[in-house]
Amino acid sequence: MKKLLAALLCLCLLFSLAGCGTSPDNGKPDGTNPSGDVILPSPSEPFHPDHLDLPMHAIALPAISQATAADDGTVIFTRSYQQIQLILNGKDIEGVITADLKKRMNNALADAELIEEYAREDYPDTEYWNPYFMNISYTPTRIDQAVLSLFCNYSTYSGGSHPSVATESVTYDLVTGDALLLGDILVENYSGMELSNLIGSVLSANADELYYDYQSILQDLFRVNLNGIQNWYFSRSGLCFHFAPYEIAPYSSGTITATIPYGELSGVLRDQYLPMPIPNATGSMYAETFLQADTERFTFLADVVLDADGTEILLHPDATVTDVRLEIGTWISDGTRYNPTATVFAAGSVGLGNGIHLKADLSAGAPALRLVYRSGDQEVSAFIVYDETGDTILLSHG
Repeated sequence: MKKLLAALLCLCLLFSLAGCGTSPDNGKPDGTNPSGDVILPSPSEPFHPDHLDLPMHAIALPAISQATAADDGTVIFTRSYQQIQLILNGKDIEGVITADLKKRMNNALADAELIEEYAREDYPDTEYWNPYFMNISYTPTRIDQAVLSLFCNYSTYSGGSHPSVATESVTYDLVTGDALLLGDILVENYSGMELSNLIGSVLSANADELYYDYQSILQDLFRVNLNGIQNWYFSRSGLCFHFAPYEIAPYSSGTITATIPYGELSGVLRDQYLPMPIPNATGSMYAETFLQADTERFTFLADVVLDADGTEILLHPDATVTDVRLEIGTWISDGTRYNPTATVFAAGSVGLGNGIHLKADLSAGAPALRLVYRSGDQEVSAFIVYDETGDTILLSHG
């Protein structure tokens, strides 16, 4: 009797898994769209049912821009920042990290009113007026089952020859919810001098862009307690250290970043912070019009609102994909090159039971929203477009 019950349970589980992977016909045309871009059909069943399906941990960063105008209508000050939303499936630390990120954003915005006041006082002080601004932009650099790393570029302009630029970063342990210190991620007894030499060897390839004595400056910077060093983050490829203009190089060199590949961090980085490969993560992503029934079709949906009045879009894979992100960008004037300006969503992995419910404006002539993800060792990118001829949402891989 026990064997019979076990067999019945296994059979029910197989039917349940098959049902989760089934996608209804969404009317998407095969072949190409009018522009000649290749369009992949939506799958009717999973291609890789044996793939590992991890909980989806993600972050959404929709942009907010607020402009202040003078009495004559001229914009004199712009405040740009992000409404950061953390999406940790099944994690009770989501509120802790969200509160810390909100506090960091509010601290960064603290000077906005003062710069706006300067703008009101100074306009129009010169014949060639340049609007004042504050721009705070967080970029997710790594998110997986272990950590969330964010790099922040903070720039302000309140007159003068060029804006003031500062950088900061923060990394959270997704097991504890703690903001990690540099000493937390390095093996015991690893010294600042050893780290300084490692960073110096990475930077040596571009020594012409740096101050002639940059190695001595590095040694002075890393001579302090390692927990006092905050200019680091994890990327997809390694451990990164960033240096603001004037720190180890002239302003013209911009922000300097040294990336130590993970392959060179054996004996330096604690094992739990090395990225773990996800087996069989070779799926493909698809786009379609979001339907209310999709809320029951997927185990977990991430809601990303870029435009409350925008088109409702569903993004989902046929099997696990990794390093998923959505980028907003612009095209150069002749339309030949796309320049991503911000990452508005990132997830470490998206599995078969996961979907992304996106609200975005697709009415612009040239596609501005790009989906990027990894399938195995290959990086795939596609623009999210609305096809008027078929009244469908498409991923254009052209």
